[in-house]
This record gives sequence, C-alpha cells and structure tokens, in this order.
Amino acid sequence: MTLVCVGFVLIIFMKSTEGLSITQDPTLIIKDYGDSVKAECWHNDSTYYYMYWYKQGILGQIELIALSIGKGMSQIAAPFNESKYSMTRVEVKHGILEIQKLEAEDSAVYFCAAIGVDAEDTVTSLLFDHHWRRILKSLCSNLPAYFGPGTKITVLDPGRNISKPIVKLLNPSIEEECTEKRVTLVCLAEDFYPDHIDLAWYIDDKEESTGVAKDDSAKLNTDNTYSISSRLSIPFKKWNQGNTYTCKLTFYYPNKTSDGTYKADPVTKLESLTAPKRDNPSDKADKYTRQGRTTMVAYGLFIAKSVLYGLFVIVIVRRQRFVSK
Repeated sequence: MTLVCVGFVLIIFMKSTEGLSITQDPTLIIKDYGDSVKAECWHNDSTYYYMYWYKQGILGQIELIALSIGKGMSQIAAPFNESKYSMTRVEVKHGILEIQKLEAEDSAVYFCAAIGVDAEDTVTSLLFDHHWRRILKSLCSNLPAYFGPGTKITVLDPGRNISKPIVKLLNPSIEEECTEKRVTLVCLAEDFYPDHIDLAWYIDDKEESTGVAKDDSAKLNTDNTYSISSRLSIPFKKWNQGNTYTCKLTFYYPNKTSDGTYKADPVTKLESLTAPKRDNPSDKADKYTRQGRTTMVAYGLFIAKSVLYGLFVIVIVRRQRFVSK
C-alpha cells in the first residue's frame, strides 16, 4: 500500500466524472463460493497508460489491488496474493482483473482508475527505470485520476438463504410536527440478503431527489441479514398539502440460470402514505390576525355605543330633575 502517494489516494474520493470516460461492465456480478470472476474496464484515451484496480469493502475501506503502466505490464500490490489475483492489460484502453477461489471477503465493489501520462515520458521511464516503486513515485503530481462506476461482486454464502426485504414507511415524529418547520419520512428495509437494493422516493407518482438522504451502504446485522434506510425531509408547509408519498424499493434477486450463471431479477415493493390536508400555519396566522382585528373593531364600536348611551341617559336624568324643580 506504500506504492501510492497520499495525494493520489485523496483523489479516490473525488470520483471524477468529467474528462476521460471509463466503463465497467457489468456493474453487478453474482458468484458462488470457490468460483472465479473477471471484472473488465475500458477507457477511451490511449494516452492514459496507468491503470489501477481498487477494492472497497463493506466498511468503506479502499485498498489498491493491482496496477499497470501499459499494455502487457501489470503488478499485484501487497498484501494481495498473486496466486489469487491477476491483472491483464489487453491493450492500453482495456484491462481485466481476475479473482480465483472466491470467498466471503471478496464481496466488495471494485473500481477501475486511470491516469494520463505524456507518451514520451512513459517511454523514457520504461527504458531507463524498470523499478515499479520509482515509476510510481512519479505519479505523485497533479495529474488527474479518473474512476469508473465500479463493479459490485457478491459471493453468495452457501449457509445463508436469499431473503427479500421487509419494507416500512414511518410517519414524521410528533416532535417534528410541533416545530412546524420540517418533517422527515423514513423508509426502512430490513432482513434481506444479499445487499442488492435501491430505494427511491416519489411524491404523487413523480420521483423526488430534493431532501433525500440514504445510508451509504447496507448494514450487516447480527443475524447475517442486511438493513438500510432512506430519509425524505419535507418543509412543513408542503407536508400539509395532502400529497401521497411513496418509497419504492427494488431488490435484485439472484436467480441461477441453466448455464450456471446468476441473473439479478428486480423485485419491486411500494409503501405509501397520504399526508394530511390542512391549513398551513402561516394561513392560520393570517386568519387569526384578521379575526383579531375584526373583534377589536367590533369591541371598539361596542365601547363607543356604550359611551354614547351613557351620555344619553345622563342627559335624560338631568332633564327630568330640572322639570321636577
């Protein structure tokens, strides 16, 4: 892991999407224990000589597996074993990562990355410097690294049954509604295996992305099933408009085909709830303000009439006294 400079590792989290185009196909591969697997990577620029394969585990950790400085040249990075992992650089724009004798810990997302280097500098490096460590040190520059979308490899555990998720849609808490600012809907998927799942939100049949926050990855539970959640934050004023909110869950169920390979068949579940339709707090405030003003005016008129009536009574009383004299 000391072969890659710190500056380059930081680029991993940027996952550049502009410039070089990198394709990884397929994006999901399902295998049994003991099988072998190939993940392939293509890019569209023959000046991008440097290619890398990274593994991102279920806890989010990223490790360098293999690297190549050109066609037909590759190396497996320690501590990965060359008897299990191999990288083939078919051509500058095409690389293949192969893993033998798959185990549970091989379930991960594998990212392909590439860095462009001037052709003249690359040839010079190959002619005068055959030491990988010294060549890799030259990468600690400001050259951009571009990453593919990733290939998710799942190694099915023979001791675990494939199970579809249970989905729940949870209402906002009373505490949130009392603040009259924002409310949060929670979509919770539980008790599923493997972790091939997508969650999406819809408001009145239209997909919603604003205010959505989803767990980065599914959480492995103590019973070896997975759970994941997604939250939708809504302004309180919008919540009171009586819209229908739907959480759409798509689970990719592994089905084994006649040729022994797996096909991920999408299974969809929907959970919906309808929000209350009522006056918004601002509308209520305006309504109460208008009512208050009307009441104050009516009360003022009542006082004025009372004063006038009192004066009228006083005049009548005094007149009667004067007449009696």
